[in-house]
Amino acid sequence: MSKKKCIVGKLSIEQSLFDFIENEVCEGLDVSAENFFQSLSNILNDLQDENTQLLKKRDSLQTQIDKWHIENNEIDPTAYKNFLKDIGYIVPKPSKFTIMLIEWMMKLPKLPDLNWWYP
Repeated sequence: MSKKKCIVGKLSIEQSLFDFIENEVCEGLDVSAENFFQSLSNILNDLQDENTQLLKKRDSLQTQIDKWHIENNEIDPTAYKNFLKDIGYIVPKPSKFTIMLIEWMMKLPKLPDLNWWYP
């Protein structure tokens, strides 16, 4: 028995999930299930090419690692770590960074003042 589905953007969503998002998750929010799934569809579509490239890179790295293990019966930890660095599996630690959430936070619904909670 096939389950009832609805199409939003490029997504095919089971009706029960759509109804749950609409009636439980979005209740009291200024967003509908239709908006939620349309936004999700847009995000997935925007990231599809990058995701495909990352999956190809992962496959390439795994192939190289598998080959290394076949060719190296005994593992020298230093040689193995250097190999992983050489193929780009281990990368240098990035510099510190900050994520600014101000625009995102401004879209949240106004929360009640909870200053009374803290002594």
